[in-house]
Amino acid sequence: MERKLAIVVVVFCCFAISGCNSLRLEQFPVDNPSPKAKTFNFYKLSLQWPQSFCRSDGIICDTSPTQSYFTIKSLSPQYNPDQDVPPYATNQTQTCTDSTPTASIDVTLGLLGQIQPDMAQYWPDLVNTPQQNLVLWQDEWAKHGMCSSYPKEPEKYFNVAVAFVKANDLLASLSAVAQIIPTNSRTYSREDFSNAITRTLQVFPEIYCTKDMKGQVQLEEIRICIGFSGTLADLKDCPTRFRGCDSNAQIHFPAAP
Repeated sequence: MERKLAIVVVVFCCFAISGCNSLRLEQFPVDNPSPKAKTFNFYKLSLQWPQSFCRSDGIICDTSPTQSYFTIKSLSPQYNPDQDVPPYATNQTQTCTDSTPTASIDVTLGLLGQIQPDMAQYWPDLVNTPQQNLVLWQDEWAKHGMCSSYPKEPEKYFNVAVAFVKANDLLASLSAVAQIIPTNSRTYSREDFSNAITRTLQVFPEIYCTKDMKGQVQLEEIRICIGFSGTLADLKDCPTRFRGCDSNAQIHFPAAP
């Protein structure tokens, strides 16, 4: 009886979420996630500003980035309250999935199919040449995708991230909502970035800052938290609001040289 009641409650909650977000849900793919041996709680989608990433201390990019939009850094399953799910390993006492995931070596351009051009645009390897993109994607699959909702379906896992960035231009949101633009002549506060994204998506993001080669604090990533379903209707507040960004920091948002 208790099991039946729990199922009814879950179905009702899912119906309520879909009803409240029906317009946004139409922009995002909906698939049925696979069951887990130890179910994660949400995804964290990390979107990086290419100009900041390639100016970070210790990072050497093969060429100067040409992207004028946020690119995908990672899509990582998380346990509550805010803990990375470890990579899949067959010798774990309790693995992250009941399935045997697709091996990373089997993630090929052919397997990615129609999503591959979008991957090349929105999930590029910024450090190396574009010819290394597939190696980057295989590494991301090994670190995060095997423990996602789709352990046997890499294309669906990657599409959770790709579909989000295609539907949401964070750079345009920063500019339209708060007049935040990439520039080498002024700085912003961490709340400037956070408030602009919150007004756009109606959830709190995680703002991640690093230091550039001159020791200046810069915005490197905006992280968006998405529920287990991986749909836009399932956006949620990120448990951690800021990382590497002190409350009084003057944050750079660098433009191309």
